[in-house]
Amino acid sequence: MTQKIADLTEDSTVSPEGLPMETLTVAAGFLEEFLKETDLDKHPVVEGMMAGQSAGQAMGLSRDDLEVLYAAGFNQLNAGNFAKAEDAFMYLCMIDPLEAKNHYCFGMALQMGGKPEQAAPIYINFLGLDATNPYGYLRYGECLMAQGDRAEALEAFRLALAEAEVNDKDPAAAAEARAKIALAEKDS
Repeated sequence: MTQKIADLTEDSTVSPEGLPMETLTVAAGFLEEFLKETDLDKHPVVEGMMAGQSAGQAMGLSRDDLEVLYAAGFNQLNAGNFAKAEDAFMYLCMIDPLEAKNHYCFGMALQMGGKPEQAAPIYINFLGLDATNPYGYLRYGECLMAQGDRAEALEAFRLALAEAEVNDKDPAAAAEARAKIALAEKDS
């Protein structure tokens, strides 16, 4: 279900993100006032988003258009151009926020670019969209290890192993998880 700005003030004291509804109500009021004062509330993209569409949908982008943008970002990631890949996938996460692979690749660009502390919450977003993907847990655990949080990293690697072993889903991910678990246990 898509939540609209107008819906943020109804029926709850806390948002799904854990923010007080009072804070969101004030922010929504400021945003609504700003949009009206600048006439942006009449812009087709803003109208679409207010109606519950993603930015990409409101912009009229097709799935093929979004796949072209994804391919461009993926090519930058593969070429080692992490800053450009980071930009591409951050943009994709904003305009196509429910596409899990955009979040995964955004996390990869950040992590490979030497920013594990920024990548970790992006992997959490990815796992929120694809909770059974062992690679999200593996990458998240790597970020935690890089930040010195071995205990939490170990938990992430164990979750990766559990997901990889479900119905023998991904033997390669299971092997990677076992190796990372052994390393994390050895270093503790």
